Amino acid sequence: MAKDLTDLIERFEAIEQRFGVRFDALYAVLQDDDLKISGELYALQGETLQQGVDIVVAAYDRRGLVVGRSCEGVDAGPFFGFEPFRLDLDHLPTMKLKKIALYVVGHYEWKCY
Repeated sequence: MAKDLTDLIERFEAIEQRFGVRFDALYAVLQDDDLKISGELYALQGETLQQGVDIVVAAYDRRGLVVGRSCEGVDAGPFFGFEPFRLDLDHLPTMKLKKIALYVVGHYEWKCY
């Protein structure tokens, strides 16, 4: 059975502004032991990103420990205003999650793989 965890998503708007982006239409769902986070990434200025960014998500348990993370890169250049995304964290330990942190970093500051 799927459980909506959207209310656990925490954004870092100061970081979003620094990179010239914002998140919208965010949704998080836990099904079995798999967490899926989807949404849209918007450019704040026109239709291009100032630089490539990596969208990062980290899931935390009740003790504040990171129990999973995932990321997806978005290249700079023609961007057409927004980019839908989905990040998956598979096989999370079966415990209650405390928060889901969602933020961006510079494309070369983080290794998405």
